[in-house]
Amino acid sequence: MSTQKNDFQPIQDTVKIKPPRKLNYEYLQPLAAAPIIGLIKFVGRDRYPRVNAALYGLTVGAAFIHGAYMLNKSYGNLDER
Repeated sequence: MSTQKNDFQPIQDTVKIKPPRKLNYEYLQPLAAAPIIGLIKFVGRDRYPRVNAALYGLTVGAAFIHGAYMLNKSYGNLDER
C-alpha cells in the first residue's frame, strides 16, 4: 500500500461568503423627486408663471447636479478596490 497526501480543502475555506444585500436609500431619491417636479410644473402655471418657471428650472438644475454628484461618488468608489 502506498500512502498519499490528502489535499482536500473544505469549500467553506475557499469561497467568500457575500454579506446580505441592503437597500441603498441614496438611489431612491429620484423616485421621490419625480412627482414633486411634476407638481411644481403644473400647480402654479396660471397664477404665478414667472415664479413657477424659476422654481421649476432650479429644481431640474438641482436634480442634474445631484445626479452628477451621485455618479461621481459611485465612480470614486471603484478606484478604491
